[in-house]
Amino acid sequence: NKPAGLNHVAFVVRDIHEVIGGGLNMNRSEWSTFIGPGRHPISSAYFWYVNSPLGGAFEYYTNDDYLTEEWQPRVEEHRLELFT
Repeated sequence: NKPAGLNHVAFVVRDIHEVIGGGLNMNRSEWSTFIGPGRHPISSAYFWYVNSPLGGAFEYYTNDDYLTEEWQPRVEEHRLELFT
């Protein structure tokens, strides 16, 4: 078993340009990309994850969906593709 720890910290930014710019800047600063850039299938959010020297990862993201009163819950089979 792995010890408990931080998975990731997420920072919401204004738009896709800040996601890309932030990810590129972090790479130039020698923070390696964990995954991204990409788009989450469930929330439609654009993302870029970088490995943190503190452990875990940092995520830049933007443009996630909002729930309306018409939203209905549904069951999804747990698959990695739903989250990355």
